Amino acid sequence: MTATILSGSELAKSMRAEIEADVQAFIKAHGFAPTAAVVRAGDDPASISYSNALEKALGARGLGFKLHTLPGTLPRKTS
Repeated sequence: MTATILSGSELAKSMRAEIEADVQAFIKAHGFAPTAAVVRAGDDPASISYSNALEKALGARGLGFKLHTLPGTLPRKTS
């Protein structure tokens, strides 16, 4: 068996193009972009950075993004 060397950047480029085409087809069929909703609790810098990166990546593909931020001090529900 011979090994196949994959190019991660070429694979990522191909996947991004496929996603963008699928998003455009969805928009054409339904009249709106698919949207991801994210719920973030608190103001942890890593969580903020992650949600910002997610918003940027989704937006670059034509996808919608909706962030719902809750305070980090919400009480836990007890039974």
